[in-house]
Amino acid sequence: MPSQPGAKLLLQAGDGATPEHFTTLGGVMLTHLALSNHVLADDTLQSGVWRSVAGATGPRAVSISAEGRFTDSAAERAARAQAFAGSVNNYRVAFPNGDTLTGPFVVAAYGRAAAVEGVETYVLTLESAGAVTYVTA
Repeated sequence: MPSQPGAKLLLQAGDGATPEHFTTLGGVMLTHLALSNHVLADDTLQSGVWRSVAGATGPRAVSISAEGRFTDSAAERAARAQAFAGSVNNYRVAFPNGDTLTGPFVVAAYGRAAAVEGVETYVLTLESAGAVTYVTA
C-alpha cells in the first residue's frame, strides 16, 4: 500500500444526535493514536525462563492526542466544554484509506498556548471510555 498523506487523517467529534453527525476538528496539525492491549501473565513453574501470557485478555484502551492551530471552530468549542464537564462523547478518527475508528471518549487533557509572534495552538488528549469500533474501508 502506498504511503498516505497525513493531512487526510481527520479527528472528528460527534454531536450526540441520532443518527450521529461528526464534525472535523479544524486546524489539527498532528494526530497520534495508540491502542493498548493489557496482557495477563500466565506464568507457572513449568513456564521456564520465558514469560507466558494469556493473550489480550485484560482491559483494552485507545488514546488519541492531537495538536493544532486554534480556529475556534464549533468542534473545538465542544471539545473544550467536554473537557471542563468531564463528559463522555463519541469521537471518530477517519484514516486516509477510508478506515474509521469510532467510540466513546473522555477529554483527558486540554490545553492552549500562544507565542507573542505566533499563532494560538491547542493540544487535546482523548482516552477511550468504552468499546471502540474499527471499520475497514
